[in-house]
Amino acid sequence: MGEMNRGEEYIANAIRTWVWSGFYSLSDIYSMMEDMIEPDTDKQRLAEFAKSELQAKLKE
Repeated sequence: MGEMNRGEEYIANAIRTWVWSGFYSLSDIYSMMEDMIEPDTDKQRLAEFAKSELQAKLKE
């Protein structure tokens, strides 16, 4: 995988905020992420990013 485009970076930052706020489930995050998806967005990459962020938070 290459680097994220600007739209993906924006969504990744939102995902990071949602995860670390502690208020949202993975399902909630996926739903909110869907509202932000653009045609050139790699949904799979962002889903994996959301999972990895949540796993990192749960390890704390």
